[in-house]
Amino acid sequence: MNESTDNNISNTEIRNKAKPKVEYSQSGGLLKKLLQLDCSVAISSYQSNSLYHLGCNPKGGLHLHQAAMAKPMGISYDLKGGLTLASRSEIVEFKNVLAPDEKINDIFLCRAVCT
Repeated sequence: MNESTDNNISNTEIRNKAKPKVEYSQSGGLLKKLLQLDCSVAISSYQSNSLYHLGCNPKGGLHLHQAAMAKPMGISYDLKGGLTLASRSEIVEFKNVLAPDEKINDIFLCRAVCT
């Protein structure tokens, strides 16, 4: 896809496209540190049009969730369970709406999109 065509694609169109398979490796202490801190990491990739959430699964292994986004750039966490992502043409808010004792996949749900 050339750059001029790519510039007109929205987050919805990106999400509806087939996701490429992601291959990754980890440093030896990463999983241990995530478990110790009971946290996860959000990473945006402008080049792969993806927002990645890296954390631990319930069995203590590494879990990577990939969400398609059009040219994601900045990420902000608000310490109240919210994550805001700035993409090429949108600001997307994600909220963790679960109570502390509730579990789905420890995911953020999209709550608002501003264009």
